[in-house]
Amino acid sequence: MPLLNRLLDEMAHVALLSLHIPVLAGVFWLMAFASPRLQHWSQLGFDAFLIGHGGVYWLMSEHTLTMFDPPHSKALIYGAAVVDALHLGLTLQSRQTSDGL
Repeated sequence: MPLLNRLLDEMAHVALLSLHIPVLAGVFWLMAFASPRLQHWSQLGFDAFLIGHGGVYWLMSEHTLTMFDPPHSKALIYGAAVVDALHLGLTLQSRQTSDGL
């Protein structure tokens, strides 16, 4: 990643994993918000984030400097992307059906 490429590998790994925590905490907080409209858009944003995250991981997987190759990482990242793509598709389909489109 551009921001982490100047750090030592171990430091970059810890920094990258540490960046995930506040992002996920913020998204979870938004999804638990009292407003149904904010919950809905937060869920769609989270879906888009995890789908994009899987896409970036896939694009970077062949890069020679990529160190995140354990099978459990792949299963978590790609699994989340697939599940959230399904959730996004079902949510959008349900919305079209309920809107009468």
